[in-house]
Amino acid sequence: MQKRERFLDKEAFDWAVTFRMNEAIPRAQKAIADPNVHPADRAQYKYDLAHDRLSHWVLLYSGGTQIDNLRDDLPPVLTAFDHFLSDEHADLVYVDLAIQDYYVEALWLLSLTKLLGFDNEIQRVAGFYLLDETNSGADELFEALLAKLGLPSAEAEGLIHEDPYQHLLDAIKAEPNDRPAHMQAFLKDWYKGMKDCGWWGSHVRRPGTTVLDTGFFGYWAFEAGLVTYLWDIDDSSYREMQYYPKDLVDYARAYLPK
Repeated sequence: MQKRERFLDKEAFDWAVTFRMNEAIPRAQKAIADPNVHPADRAQYKYDLAHDRLSHWVLLYSGGTQIDNLRDDLPPVLTAFDHFLSDEHADLVYVDLAIQDYYVEALWLLSLTKLLGFDNEIQRVAGFYLLDETNSGADELFEALLAKLGLPSAEAEGLIHEDPYQHLLDAIKAEPNDRPAHMQAFLKDWYKGMKDCGWWGSHVRRPGTTVLDTGFFGYWAFEAGLVTYLWDIDDSSYREMQYYPKDLVDYARAYLPK
């Protein structure tokens, strides 16, 4: 298995996989099943489970897991988010697009669902974020993606998170021949534009540690892959750039019907 993430070493990968599979995910599952856990706390554990499953999926992609196997691992991620958001005690702050962590998470879920061929699940994923009425019409990029995915969308003007997403919006709006240059600019600025995300900088080892135990799962602009695929952009000039999930785009282009 050849890793995809340059900052991830085998020791860190093995440790993180073991921790999530043997500790984090079972801990959340046990709490969710415990009738003595307060309902509000149970809802929080449901979110923890959804977040851990998504992080674990990204970690497996970073580590080099084959796309066919990763495809099998996505439905439990979506189901975990559904179980959390259908809980009457769910805190909708976790789907507030005004918070960059959750904005990026929304784009990731839409991207993975489409690029792995789960078209029947895309409306459900979009629905997670429409539970918060303030999201509707709040972001031009999000609405453009919904429309391109064949989902109901609202009129929107401007971006909630301009840095770095103006580049991605520009790629959508540009003439076809100009789109690769905007995608290159997006990928170049993507990481430094993620500073408000909780996982930013997690590749840095803590002093005195021997493993990368910061929760690092890899840095990927999955949304760049989604836009490349949906707008059929020639990615030859940027497919080797850091953060671009070329294997997912190649999979979608090879195996999914247009």
